[in-house]
Order: sequence, then C-alpha cells, then structure tokens
Amino acid sequence: MCFQSYLVKLTLVTSEQQRDPKFYAVGGAIQPGRECYLQRMADAELYRRVTEGEYCHVLAQPQAGKTSLVASTAARLRSQEIGVAVVDLDRISKEDLSENAGRWYYSIVYRIARDLRIKADLQNWWAERGGLTNLQRLREFFQEIVLQETDQPVVIFFDRLEVTSAEPVAQDLFDTIRACHDARATAADFNRLVFVMLAAAPANELVGALQGSAFEVSTAVQLDDFSPQEMAGLVNGLGPFSGDPEAIISRVWNWTRGHPYLSQKVFRGLARRDDADITVAAVDELVQRQFRSPTTLVNEPHVSAIAERLLRDDTGRTARLNLYGRVRKGVEVTFDPASEAQHELLTAGVVTVSQAGELRVRNEIYATVFSTRWANQNLPFGSRGIAVAVAVLALLVAVLVLLVCTIESIQAMVFSSRQQERITVTPDPKYRFVYHRADRTYSIEGEIDFGIT
Repeated sequence: MCFQSYLVKLTLVTSEQQRDPKFYAVGGAIQPGRECYLQRMADAELYRRVTEGEYCHVLAQPQAGKTSLVASTAARLRSQEIGVAVVDLDRISKEDLSENAGRWYYSIVYRIARDLRIKADLQNWWAERGGLTNLQRLREFFQEIVLQETDQPVVIFFDRLEVTSAEPVAQDLFDTIRACHDARATAADFNRLVFVMLAAAPANELVGALQGSAFEVSTAVQLDDFSPQEMAGLVNGLGPFSGDPEAIISRVWNWTRGHPYLSQKVFRGLARRDDADITVAAVDELVQRQFRSPTTLVNEPHVSAIAERLLRDDTGRTARLNLYGRVRKGVEVTFDPASEAQHELLTAGVVTVSQAGELRVRNEIYATVFSTRWANQNLPFGSRGIAVAVAVLALLVAVLVLLVCTIESIQAMVFSSRQQERITVTPDPKYRFVYHRADRTYSIEGEIDFGIT
C-alpha cells in the first residue's frame, strides 16, 4: 500500500475517533494490542523466522522498541499455541553476578518455567545438580524440564542482554544457547526449541569471540526507526482536524526521524492541543517547547539519560565529546567498529551509521538539544584550558608581530627625517608612542585588548 492510499485509510479512521492523548505510549514497552503500536518490517521477519525454527538476534540502539517487539511477537506466538518465555536480564537479579552466579541462573530457569507453566519441582531439581557447572545445569534444564514437560514449539526471548557484557560468568548463558542449537544434530526434540537474543550492544561485546558463539548460528533481524509510512498510524490519535495529515506526519518525521519514543511524545503533545487546526507550524512550536527549554536536559527523562551517559566522568569523556562535536558539525566520520568513542556514542543512541557507512546524529531533535556548543561547554576543564591557552598564545604572537612592525615603520620614518627625533615606547598593555621633533612632541596612545570573544 502506497503512502497516499494509506493516508486516505487513516483519514477515514481518524474521522471516527476523538483526539486522545492516552492513545500514545511515551516511555516503556507498549502493551500488545494497543493501536499506537506500529508494525515494522522487523515484526513480520522475526515472527516468520522463529515460526520456521530459526534462532534470531535483534541488536539495536536504546529506545528502538526492542522490548515492545518482544511483547508483540510473544502475543502472536501464544495465539498460535506456541510456548513462549520472556526473560528480561535487567530484572533477574540486582546482586553481584560473580558472587551469586548459581542464584542468577536459577532466577533465569525459574522465570522460563513460570512463563511456560511447568509444574515440576524446579527447586529440588536444581539443588540436586549443584555439583554440575552452570552450563551443564542449564542445558539439562532445557532437555529434561522444558522439552519433556511441553509438546509444542517453544520460543524463549532473552531481552536486555547488554547487562551481561561485563560479566564473564554470564558467558555460560550464550554457550548454553549454542549447545542447544548444536544438539539438534543428535536430538530431534531440540528442533522445537528456539531462542531470540535482544540487546543494545554489538555481538562482539556480548561474547568473547563470535566464532563458535550463539550469534554464529543466529539470524540478525534489523530493527530500524520508523519510516514515514510506518509512522503514519500515529495520526489516528489526533482525531478529526483540518490540517493535512501527510504534512503533519512528514514534519514530525523530519524532527524525530522515526525515533519511537520521540515520535510518540510529539504526537501526544499535538493531541493535547485544544485548537481544531494542527499545522506544520504547530509541530515546530511544540518541538521547540518540549526540547528547547532551559530545563530540557534536567526535566526531560529521555534526553537527560543520554546526557548523563555522554557526560559521565571517565577517561573517555574528552574523546567522546570531541567526536560527537565533529559529527554534529557535519564532518565525515567513517564508522570504525574498533573505535571506543564511536562505540560509546552508538550505545548511547545519539548517533547512528548511515547507509554510506558514516556516523550521523540520529535525528534533528538530538541535534538541537546536543549542539556543538553543548559539546564544547562540557569538555573537561583541562581540554578547554589547553584550547584557550593556544588561542591566547596565538593572539599574543600576532600582537607582538604587529608591534614590531609598527616600531620598525616609525623608526624608518624617524631616521629618514633631517631633524633630530626621538621615539619612546612604553612596554605596557596600554601603549604610548611618543614622537619628538626639534620643535614639538607628538604622541599616540591606545590599549591592546588581549581578550577572547
């Protein structure tokens, strides 16, 4: 369906609805079935692949809608009598994983058994195998509990895997996923078991080596921000209005570039307007009010979280902000997967990689909030001090050269005179050139300004 015909359909739907800010979901995962959840190509691809028995992984930037994708896909799978378990690694345990690895892994298997409604005595089963490694216990859990207590296909989602990136003990989880895939060659029942891995981090940060890892046997599903066509469904929450829906969608997309959180927030702001007309100018005014106020970086939770991540006080702050400043200025920066500074900007979600393989600011709202001036002002003092010192030194050198040239010019003029003359130069920022002739004295006074604007 083309964009224009889709808008005709949306106009018919909109005419039957009232303007409703509650139509939108700003922050957090969107519940399955809500009309504001927008289907993307990733929805269809992920559903198709897991129902065909493929392992998949979705590695995307923060606030890309990964958890909402999981919720929507899980609901569709359950409607087809497929067993589903969703494990959010960020909620499993806040304890030190290195000191409580057994408890952390037990929390994972407990959540899986609960979601699949398995009635086995899991606690005793786990305790009886206390002498095994976590890798062995996990693999036997899937074989002896999950596959024996179910008879339908089972899909297990592991969300927020980035929380395990600094935990060597968590590697057993990825090794177990790979072991379950390899077991398909000798145990046909393992073909019923499918894993989906989701994270806001690259694969090489999650596992020690890609070769032989779970990602080697998993299919990547690309989760991009909304296209204008995909984002068009958000106009339904505006109800009937006299403006041009296509122009409004296009204008919002120009600001957000389809970012899920920002798009939902801008449309919700439009839905809160009392006037019947919604115009392009109204979109611009709303964005300015929401994201250009002096308190935006403090009161807006999404951008304040990004700012906190970019400004964290560590050894990479200077390189991080300098690199962002270059990207913000439009300097061509080629994506380098080995660059730590680039990785930090991508992980923060403030930049993305273009189709040409270059870094660019993710959207115009980010470019507005996180300006080049903002980046420069937040450089560590030492870096700014060096830059100021260089500028002051350059200015002093220029002033010195100017003074020397001026003195030489006056001296040349004096020595060419037939009368006795004398020049006095006072070495002070407030300069005074005194020119004595036989019959009178001339003076030139002024002040050298060493300030920097």
